[in-house]
Amino acid sequence: SLSIETVLDAEDDVRVVQQFSFPQLQLDVVRQDQGWQLTTALRVFQRAEALNNLELQGSANVALKIADSGELDGSLSAGLVDLQFLEALLPVLEDARGELVSSLRFAGTLEQPQLLGQVQLSDASFTIATLGIALQEVDLLIESMSIDRYQLTSRAQSDGGTLAINGELISPFAGFAINLNAEGEQF
Repeated sequence: SLSIETVLDAEDDVRVVQQFSFPQLQLDVVRQDQGWQLTTALRVFQRAEALNNLELQGSANVALKIADSGELDGSLSAGLVDLQFLEALLPVLEDARGELVSSLRFAGTLEQPQLLGQVQLSDASFTIATLGIALQEVDLLIESMSIDRYQLTSRAQSDGGTLAINGELISPFAGFAINLNAEGEQF
C-alpha cells in the first residue's frame, strides 16, 4: 500500500490537501533473454472530502516485453469505475458520471509502436452549467481496425435530442488524420 499527498491551490488563500491511496501498487522490471519484462498492477481509491467527496476508483495492469532489438509485445487493461473525479480536474464540469475501460495490446517497435484494442466510455453523463449543456447516456468506443486505423463510435442525449458521432482515426503515431461524421436530432 502506498499513499501520496498532493497540495492543490484552489484559490490563493485556500490549500486543499489530497491523499491518494494505492491499496495495490506493484512494479517489476526484470532483465530476461535478450530484453526486458515490465509488469505492473495498480489499484487506486481516493475520496476527496474537501472537494465534495469526489471519488477516484480504478485499476490498471500492464505486462510489456521490450526486446533488445526494440520489439514490443504486451498488454494493458485499465478501468475507472466512475468519472466523478474529473470535476476536480475540470471545474467547468458538474455531475460527471460514467465508466471508462480499456483493453489494449502493444506490438511493433519502440520506433514504430502499434496499439491494438479498444477504449470504451459507458453510461456517462455530465453538465457544463456555464454553457447550459447537460449530456446523458454518453457512450464512446474507440476500437482498432488495423495497426493504423481506429474506428470511433459515439452517441449522446441532451434535452430530448440525440447526437451520434462516428468516424476514423488514421495513423495516430505518424502524422494524424481524423474523419468524423456527426448526425443529430433536436440536439
